[in-house]
Order: sequence, then C-alpha cells, then structure tokens
Amino acid sequence: MADLFTLLQGAATVGERIQRLLDDRKMTLGDLHRESGIAKGYLSELVNETADTPRKPSAETLYAIGTALGVSVGDLLG
Repeated sequence: MADLFTLLQGAATVGERIQRLLDDRKMTLGDLHRESGIAKGYLSELVNETADTPRKPSAETLYAIGTALGVSVGDLLG
C-alpha cells in the first residue's frame, strides 16, 4: 500500500481519489459496493465524474466509502 499522501497528491476530484484508493487496494467497484452499502451505479458516477458533471456526495456516503477504504472523509475530500 502506497503512502496515502503520495497516492492522493494531485487528485482533482473525490472520484479520482476513490479510484486511486481502489487501485491501490486492488478493489473493484463491486467490492466497494459490498463493503460500503453504496449503490454500484452511484459509485461509478462518482469515479467517472468530470468538471462538467461534478457529484456532491453526502457526508454519510463519504463516511461509508471512507470506512470501506480505510481512510477519512477528509482524505476523500482532499
């Protein structure tokens, strides 16, 4: 597992941070869905967000994702 700061450095969106964490942990969206309880489709929308299609996940959603990935909400928000 990479150093968290180095891993997330330069990530512009929550989705990009989630994707980097998934890759680092060798997890899929399906794995994250099962561990967080967040719908797989919504997780896909978060990971694939762009500047033109920003997503604003709730604090509850970020907490569930962070818990499943072993990081804080602050880490996800950057």
